[in-house]
Parts: sequence; structure tokens; C-alpha cells
Amino acid sequence: MEFSVLGTVLEGAISVLRALTPFIVTVILGVLAWKTWRHYLLYTFVTQQEWVLLEIKLPRDIYKSPKAMELVLNSMWHTREGPPIRRLFTNNRRPWFSLEIVSDGGILHFYVYTQIEYRNLVESHFYAHYPQVQVMEVPDYTTRFPIFDSNSEWDFEGEVFEYVKENAYPMKTYIEYGLDTETKEELKVDPLAHLLEHMATAAIGEQLWFQIIITASKDEEWQKEGEEIVEKLLGRDKAKGDTPDFSRVFPSKVESQVVEMVQRKLDALTFDTGIRALYIFKKGASDKKKKVGLFAATKAFGSGKLNTLKKGMDLGYSFVWQDPFGLRDIQDRKDIFWGYVLRSHFYPPIKMKKKLTPILSAEEIATLYHLPGAVAQPPTLERIESKRQEAPSNLPI
Repeated sequence: MEFSVLGTVLEGAISVLRALTPFIVTVILGVLAWKTWRHYLLYTFVTQQEWVLLEIKLPRDIYKSPKAMELVLNSMWHTREGPPIRRLFTNNRRPWFSLEIVSDGGILHFYVYTQIEYRNLVESHFYAHYPQVQVMEVPDYTTRFPIFDSNSEWDFEGEVFEYVKENAYPMKTYIEYGLDTETKEELKVDPLAHLLEHMATAAIGEQLWFQIIITASKDEEWQKEGEEIVEKLLGRDKAKGDTPDFSRVFPSKVESQVVEMVQRKLDALTFDTGIRALYIFKKGASDKKKKVGLFAATKAFGSGKLNTLKKGMDLGYSFVWQDPFGLRDIQDRKDIFWGYVLRSHFYPPIKMKKKLTPILSAEEIATLYHLPGAVAQPPTLERIESKRQEAPSNLPI
């Protein structure tokens, strides 16, 4: 009797499943078609963008603090993706920018890679906050290195960085180094100097590239984490319970500093970022110290109690079974190199994982990338002698 009832139930379930199968298949195919269409629109939007590479020529003397660069970055945050109806039909995105420091055989260059329609925005804000610089359009230096051509003489090592801790924890910024105050140039300590000095050691035939791709962040989840961190450090999370922990009401000096910096980041404009470093060399002429030193130089921006950068994606695998056929390494190499060359990180053709997209404030980015003064002045950092000034208004015509 039980078997007959069970058989009847199974037959009924199978009948219902057969009846629903066309509907289920239609829904699945519809979802796949919609995602494919949206991906096609996004890919089309990205590939239709026109770009320009701008080099920032530094004057002999820069007395501006990294706060000036923070204001330039703030202007890049205040951009729009257009009305929702446009997003529906084009799947467009807010603009993204690439900030780059390049050592060409030891000669240092500062670049900004931007969509052509935002060129005026970038130039005007650089001139507004760094009146003595020169902003010039230059050819894309990455095209000189056809790494994946079969007869190429070039090879590379590279890595993509991620945060050690949650996004709510900031790195040490120029404010912690006292660069936000009026100080004699010889007394300043600029954390960027370590990176620039190492990049200046590149020999002829070597390239060291450092890239920060940024776009205005919409992620709000990390802000909730930040508020929870502040509550925990101040002991407020336990004070709300039945048994308050009064020992946590007065945080230590270090905890107070962490709370201050987390709160400062919560109030700041933030960016989704992709941070890469590449070491390019001629085949058979690799110097491993160059790559190791490039990674080590980023540690100057970190702190054990706060946040720091670490390798999130590196080349090569420690054990054979991790990549027995070498296919993963080939794909990693393409993602790192073409991600840099195409300035692609958030969207196709090279879309990186979320963990490789840390959220940084404009203050943090300005610490990693700013126009250095004399305190961070390697001998190979090219600077222009002349100052940019407007012509007098009373000249005869």
C-alpha cells in the first residue's frame, strides 16, 4: 500500500515537472540571453571609448603638498554615467583613469591616461593646483613592447596588489607623514621617495611600470564595516549590552589613531582601484631584485595596525599540481600585461576579481601618486627648467 502511494506521488511530481519544463527552460534561456546582451553592450561601450595619454612634466621646484593631488583626484570623482535610461540601452559606466609612474631605463615619467572627453578636466585641474607643470599629449609607451609576439625580445614579471585588511582600514597617508603642514623641504619625509628611488635604478633596456586605475566607487558595504570597526574600538558595541565593558571606553593612543583614520576615510571620496606593477626586460637579462624591490617599495605606505598592500596576483606557481599544464600561468600573464596596456580592470576585456579591487580614498591615492618635491628627487627624475606663466595682459597687439 505504501509503495503504491509513493508511486502515485512520484508520477504526480514527474507530471508537474514535465508541465513546468518549457517554462523553466524559457526563463533560464531568457536570463542567459539578457546577461549576454548586457555583456555585449558593456564590451561595445568600452571598446568605443577614445583615449589619450598625458605626460605631466614636473618643474624644478614643487612646494605643493599631496593635498593638491587629492583635489585633482576629487575632480575625477565628480563625474557621471548619465541618466538611467541611457544605462539601460548602452550599459555605460562612469569614466575611469589610469595614473602611472614609469621608469624608462631609469628615467622617470608621470602619466595620466584618460578618455578624450575628460582631457580638459584633467589638464585644467592639474594647472589649477600645480601651475608650473606642463601637461603634454604623448604616444603610448606600452606599444613599444610586443611581449606576446613569437619573435619578441622582451619578457616581463608582474603582479596585482590587494589590501591585507578590510577596505575600511586605510593605509598611512601623507597626513601621517606630516606632509599636510608647512615644513621646510629638507625636513619632509615623503613615502613616495622609496618607490621613486627604486624605479630610478632601472638599467638601460629595463622598464619599471607602476599603475593605479581608478573609478568613483559606489560600494557602500565597506562603510558598514568601517562603522562596526569604530564601534568595536571605542567599546560601544559592548556598552550597548547588559554588561558594559568600561575598560574599552577609553581606547589606547594607537586605537584612537586608527579610529580617527577610519572615520576620515568614511567621510572621504573613495575610488575602486586596480594597482599593478610590471618589470620589463630583455629575455635572458632579468634582475629579480628589480621586481622584489618594486613590491617592497609599496610597504612604505602600510602599517600593521592599519592597512597595507600585498600581492594578490603573481606570476608562477609554487607546486606543479597547481598548474600541471602551464595554462593558468599563461592566462595570468595575459591578464596582468594586457590589463595594464589596455588600462582595463573593472570591465571587459580584462575584468579582475573583487579582491583585487581595493577601495581607496582620494587621500590614500594622492599618497601613492603625487608630484614630488625636492625631498623625493632621484637624479633621473626629469624636471623642466622654465615656469609656465600667462602672457602679460598689456602687451601691444
